[in-house]
Amino acid sequence: VKSFLAMARQRAPSRAAVNLNEAVDAALELLGYGLRSAGIQFRSQLAPDLPTIWADPVQIGQVLNNLIVNAQQALADRPEPRRLVVATRFDAVANMAEVAISDNGPGIPPDMRTRIFEPFFTTKPLGVGTGIGLSVCHSVVASHDGTVVVDDAPGGGASFIVRLPLGKPEPHQSERVAGLVTVAPGGRLLIVDDEPEVAATLAEILSRDGYAIDIVNDGA
Repeated sequence: VKSFLAMARQRAPSRAAVNLNEAVDAALELLGYGLRSAGIQFRSQLAPDLPTIWADPVQIGQVLNNLIVNAQQALADRPEPRRLVVATRFDAVANMAEVAISDNGPGIPPDMRTRIFEPFFTTKPLGVGTGIGLSVCHSVVASHDGTVVVDDAPGGGASFIVRLPLGKPEPHQSERVAGLVTVAPGGRLLIVDDEPEVAATLAEILSRDGYAIDIVNDGA
């Protein structure tokens, strides 16, 4: 559902400081049981010096989940050992954080790599995958001014590499939010709501904080 909503852009982005290492740990914890059940050996290699990025934490988690599930599906019919490695690193020169999801599966043929991020394009057999996961990843990463590419993994398989700029909050956003939440008590507020019960409830809540309340039930 989240993937389809992301494609339709039905969810407003919400940016915050995101620790990419913690996001990787959360994704592996969420998907760990399925990976183990599929006989996949997985591990993380997390850079200790990785700074936070300014990103939508839900969307970044979605990208990691999609890429890990994509690797799990690619390994499904491969002989053991099946391996998955999620690694992070910091590119200080480019000021970018990077996460790479690598597997020892069949890999992506070079002639398909230009199409792999197209919606509903998939190299998986019928009934496996939807062909939207990688498209969503590409869309989300692009909206964060980052890149996602596929390459050969060391020792065979595929490696999906996501690079994201560190970024920072916009000052005017902080100021705008602060202005909304620091209204001094003791002032007079007007509540306009066409449902009297809702208006009365809001008035009761706000009056506890020392506000004088006026209630009207229509714009006129």
